[in-house]
Amino acid sequence: MKAPDTGRFDEHDLATVTEHIRLAVANGATVGKYRLEARLSEREAETADQERAEYLRDYVALLSRACDEVEPPLPPASARAWPSDRVNAAALKARVDLVMFLERRGVRFVKVGRRFQALCPLHDDHSPSFSVDPELQRWKCFGACAVSGDVFDFVQLADRVSFTEAVAIVAREATCPV
Repeated sequence: MKAPDTGRFDEHDLATVTEHIRLAVANGATVGKYRLEARLSEREAETADQERAEYLRDYVALLSRACDEVEPPLPPASARAWPSDRVNAAALKARVDLVMFLERRGVRFVKVGRRFQALCPLHDDHSPSFSVDPELQRWKCFGACAVSGDVFDFVQLADRVSFTEAVAIVAREATCPV
């Protein structure tokens, strides 16, 4: 029995390809790789002879269905709303006071002019090289790190996490709803 919309391929072929993609994804590949292969095969079908073009169109349909079974495609951007369980990173950053956030994480500041200085929590520091500008909500290490950034950059470096994870951590630690 042929699978719907896959021409010369049947349900067994679909199951085989789907399982292949699942195994590849489990080993670090992405479904996007297979979606790209489908797009490249579509382009090839445009210039191929009649029989090859039909085979490629059937293969693209099979590969696309298998990809959709492993990882359903996202709806178009216009149809996506910001999920209510996520927080807008820019809005969160505007609500978080960087000095208070870092103090809750154990950084001991001394006010020097309009800035706050401390021992850098990102490296072994013996003299205050970590500076925070409370107006800009930015920090900079003038010592061994020589890095700077905002609250999300700090969490990414200190906790060694991705940006998405840093946003969630900041929201949780700042007691903002995520």
